[in-house]
Formats: sequence, structure tokens, C-alpha cells
Amino acid sequence: MLDLIQHFKERAASYDQAEWVHDPGVMAVTLDFLGLAAGQRILDVGAGTGAVLAAALAACPSLGPCVAVDLSREMLAQIRDSRILTCGGDAEALPILDGFFDAVACRQSLHYVEDLDQCLREIRRVLAATGILLVGQMTPFGEADEEWWKVIVKTRQPLRRRCLTLHELLVALMRTDFVVVRIVQIRATESLNAWLERYQRSASQVEEVRRLHLEAPAAYKELHRFRHVEGDTLVDNCWTFVRAGKSLPQPKAAVYLAGGAADGAR
Repeated sequence: MLDLIQHFKERAASYDQAEWVHDPGVMAVTLDFLGLAAGQRILDVGAGTGAVLAAALAACPSLGPCVAVDLSREMLAQIRDSRILTCGGDAEALPILDGFFDAVACRQSLHYVEDLDQCLREIRRVLAATGILLVGQMTPFGEADEEWWKVIVKTRQPLRRRCLTLHELLVALMRTDFVVVRIVQIRATESLNAWLERYQRSASQVEEVRRLHLEAPAAYKELHRFRHVEGDTLVDNCWTFVRAGKSLPQPKAAVYLAGGAADGAR
């Protein structure tokens, strides 16, 4: 955990320069999935610099309490909107009352948690009975690009605890008693040069990331729509959005068959 805290301490001042943070298409789906409404109480887990909550409040100023939770106090210190409450905390042990929030946003942060199931259980705990969870993650488009995508992502971001696919995310949500109600995948373009410039990396690391893009299989390049423009490489990333609700425990029904009760009644 200390490695992540130090990493985001160093990145805090420049974090908002990342193209995806304020990407209009990515943000539009994020807000749509949150289903903004007057009085709605929203928690952003792994909130970073508060971009999601700032955009939500701009779109719906009558929202209820909006709280940003993040491991990095330096990231939270970048939040300038006084309407956003900040709280340093661990996603696996949220310092939040049970059932308080109507919606929880978790955008591009689940790959950093040590125990994914514990994190999701904590999110479920703080959601109201009718609350919803929005997850936004960069994932591979599917099986066709999964293997090479994971190699690139692990090289680019070695502090990741996991490289989630849509399937892995859905399994984790169902395993922790969420019901998935909506899934959308969109494209968002990224500049490879801009990404490399935001990180302090050795020359060898930079070259390895460039090599992996240069030597990517043709099918990968086609799927991610590689374009070479003025010495830069533009790449389409897949953004996966999942909206999920809490599944409520169902009482076991006694089903009587000829000869005795079914397993559900035992």
C-alpha cells in the first residue's frame, strides 16, 4: 500500500493531465450510469482529484452529500469544489456508515486494491438497499486482445494488483452479491507520447513500452485503431462501464415433491 501512496503523492499535481480523466465521452457515460437526481448521495471510491463528483455537481447542483475517498491525501488536496467532502481512507475498510449512499462510483481504481472482493463487500455495505454501483474500467475489448493488452498494461503500470477483463469484473460483482443491470463499452483515444511524458520512467522502460506497441500483433493494432501522427502513436482504449445494484437475500422456499422436500427446504 505504501508504494501506491507514494506513487499518487508524486502524481497528484499532474493527475488531471491524463486524457481519460476529463474525456467527454467517458464522463458522459459515467454521469449517465450514476442516474443523477436531486438529493442523491454519492460516494466516489478512489476518487483521485474529484473529477467525477465535480462533473456530477456541475450537471446536477441539487445533489445531496458528495464524498470523495482516496488513499492519497495529496490527490484529495487537489479538489477545489467546497461542496465535495474529502476523506482519506482505504477502499477495503471504508470509514462510512452502513447504507448511507444512493450511489457509489468506482472509476479506474479497482485494479489497485489488494482484496477485490473485500472492496466490493465494503461498497455494498455502504449502499442503501436501492443504491447502485457504477464501475468504469479500462479493459481489453475481448479475448482477441486480452493477452497482449495485459502485457502492455503490466509493463506500463507495474503497481497494478490486477488487469481486469469484463468477464473477471462481472464474476467478482456476482460473487459479492451484486446484480448487474447494464453494461456499455466505448472507445477513448490516448496519445502514447502524452502518457509516457506524465510518468518518470527510465529510458529502458520507455523503450519497452514503445516496443510493445510497435510489435503488437496486427489484429491488436487494428482493434485498437493505431494511428501514427507526427511522431506520436494514437491508440483507442476500451472503457467498460457496469451498473449494478444490491441483490437482497431471498428466503429459501420449501418445495414439496412426491416423496419429500426438495433441497431448498433442508
